Amino acid sequence: MKKPEDRINSFLSAAGYLENELPTLYRYLGDIAFGKLSKELAMANPSKLNFSLVGALPQYLKDQRSFQHSPEIYELACLEIAVNQAFFSPELPILSVQQFNAIGVQNFPKLKLQFVGSAQLLTFEQNTTSIWAAIKCEERPPKPHRLDEPQKVLVWKQRGAPRFRLLGAEEAILFLQFTQKLNVKSAAKLLANSEDVEPSIACTLNYVRGWVDAELVARPATD
Repeated sequence: MKKPEDRINSFLSAAGYLENELPTLYRYLGDIAFGKLSKELAMANPSKLNFSLVGALPQYLKDQRSFQHSPEIYELACLEIAVNQAFFSPELPILSVQQFNAIGVQNFPKLKLQFVGSAQLLTFEQNTTSIWAAIKCEERPPKPHRLDEPQKVLVWKQRGAPRFRLLGAEEAILFLQFTQKLNVKSAAKLLANSEDVEPSIACTLNYVRGWVDAELVARPATD
């Protein structure tokens, strides 16, 4: 059984580690609230090491009633953890623009994609990205509020640094379809308004070219 002083040192260690790993969330909550959260998280997970506490944080925030009235805190934690994971994600050979163009127009309909391992698609219901942007710019964050509709946020690593951007509904649908191993033609059918799928294939390829340029595509595959 731990001595009281050992337990205190463990809580302090957890607070310091979490503050270092999640500085944006720390700045949003402030020293007192973040310290209280760190202590409660450590108490709820006494067998977890510091790095394990980070992974346990989102579910803890989701489960605790005291945080359910501030869902932006959960989303901020998810975003910061995803950004950190993207940063430490192993580098994979990416498909260059030149390699993409060399595939050939006749092969594009059969093209499948494998996204880089750092790519994650999150769904936010709060104005979390606006809060994040304000904190990063050292400005006062806006008041949290629920969005009119859920927002898809893509997180990945580009040129060695993590980044994220918002996706429109159409791009988000296509991104998810490609993670299900559909090829360009099959994915494009979801966008088609008629039996003529060619315009939708062209639209889909515009998204694919953007993903290639953003270093999101690891390698192609064909049927």
